[in-house]
Formats: sequence, C-alpha cells, structure tokens
Amino acid sequence: DILSGKDESFAKNILFKYFSESKELGKELQLYNFLVNEVAKDETQAEKYIEIVLKQRDKLNQKSLTSEKYNLIKEIKDVYPINDLFKSSIKNYKVLASIYKIFENHSDKNSKFDVKEIVTSRTCIVENLCGIKKVAKETIKIKAKKDSVNKEEALKN
Repeated sequence: DILSGKDESFAKNILFKYFSESKELGKELQLYNFLVNEVAKDETQAEKYIEIVLKQRDKLNQKSLTSEKYNLIKEIKDVYPINDLFKSSIKNYKVLASIYKIFENHSDKNSKFDVKEIVTSRTCIVENLCGIKKVAKETIKIKAKKDSVNKEEALKN
C-alpha cells in the first residue's frame, strides 16, 4: 500500500502505529535491521555488534514490547486471513529467526532454547554480518563441481 501510494490503508496505518521510533516495537525493529543490514569487517567486530545490540535491547521496556506485539497480532488477525499471512515466504527467515532466538534467550531467563541453538543462531548472525554465508555457498558449489569432474576422470581411467 505504501509503495503504491495509497493514502489510507490498514497496512500503512498499522506500520505507523506500531513501528514508530517512539514505540518499543519500532526500537526493536531498528535493532533487527542493524543486525540484518550492517556489514562487519571480521567476526570479532560482528560479535561486538551482537553484544552491543543485546545491551541496547535490554533497555527496551519488556512489558510494553510484549503488549505492543500482542496488540499488533490481534489487529492483523482482525483484518487479514491469518493462514494466508503464515503462508507468506520471508527471504531472510534464517537470519531473522536467529536474531529472535538470541533476543529471547538474552531477555527471558526461562529461555527454552538450548546452548547449541543459541550458538548456531549467533553463528548465523555473524556470518550474515560478515557476508560469509554467500561466499561459503559459492565455494561449496565450486568444490562440488571439481569433485564431480575428478570422479568422472577417475572413472574414465
């Protein structure tokens, strides 16, 4: 609705209502955006970014944040078919889910995530910040091609 220039729309109204810089959800969104979009020069800097973001998240009012999330979901459910919403694909789901896990683990003392999940999530975020994942995928593809060619040559001999 925003991109198409509609003046009045539910989506536009809800974005401005819940994600303004003065709202806790808006502040949390800024932290998500930082971890998704920032570029770190190395893993050490990426880890520092994560630690600083977690400290910033500690400053959010947890009660207000929970309330805003509840009210947001309630309003969305009232207007949009919830099953259609859940069918939507999210391009960077793994990174977003990883951020969610470290946020929840950090703020909820009764966290349900085990150590391995948190380590995996942090690694995913570090790789995203450093751009490692994209390079690693290309390296794997190249190695797989080389292995395939080498096997074919070995079979010929």
